[in-house]
Amino acid sequence: MIKNKQALLINDFVSTSHVALNLQIDFLNNQQLQCVAIPSAIFSNTFNLGQPYNIDCSEYMEQSLAQYEALKIQFNGLLTGYLHNHKQVDLIKAWHKKHQDSLILVDPVMGDKGRMYQSLTKELALVYREMVSISDVMVPNLTEALLLCDEELDINKTEIEIHELLMKLHRLNNKSVLITSVEIGSESFIVGYDHRLDSMFKVKYEVIDGTYYGTGDLFSGALFYHLLKDKPLKEATELANENVSVRIMKQNALMSL
Repeated sequence: MIKNKQALLINDFVSTSHVALNLQIDFLNNQQLQCVAIPSAIFSNTFNLGQPYNIDCSEYMEQSLAQYEALKIQFNGLLTGYLHNHKQVDLIKAWHKKHQDSLILVDPVMGDKGRMYQSLTKELALVYREMVSISDVMVPNLTEALLLCDEELDINKTEIEIHELLMKLHRLNNKSVLITSVEIGSESFIVGYDHRLDSMFKVKYEVIDGTYYGTGDLFSGALFYHLLKDKPLKEATELANENVSVRIMKQNALMSL
């Protein structure tokens, strides 16, 4: 039962918006999943609003992880989003050595639509390349997948090229991979490789006009939840996609009142 499981979340905390750690905590708590959250950094605002003031939370992360070890807290899974530097990856990798049975899902937050987020640099890709090496599932969007593979940020790809990219990513963790925000022709997909089944799949979704911040955070949080419920990767992907669609529809309904 999910209510008997406990998850560790590491992501950034943004003061101005209901995204990232804020959003994931709310969603997972609503699903009756016990969560312990550690901010990787605190940002004054989202990247799209301009250069944010930020606080590096590496020391807090280090002391918190040590405290949870002292308290003998057992985690069934770890979900990571934005990570600030290599030190944080080293801390997580050291933690992982003591929690080999925990599901690790990595969402490498770097950019979208062929561009890096404002104020971030390609050096961050080196941080995530190290982080995804211990992941059971990595969930980059297409832009982030290209950054992880050190490729040009050309998001116009054929289905064959997407499959090749999937396998390049798989070689970084030797486990499962999803790529979100993939356009093939006039259709949009989440494409995946399930290492347990040694098979590729794709999940089609309808793009809804508008800007909806936090959808990537919600998708990775929902995917994490469904995987902790022991759903197969493709089914977990479909369910997480439905969770995102429901949120957008509710948001649009509220805006129309």
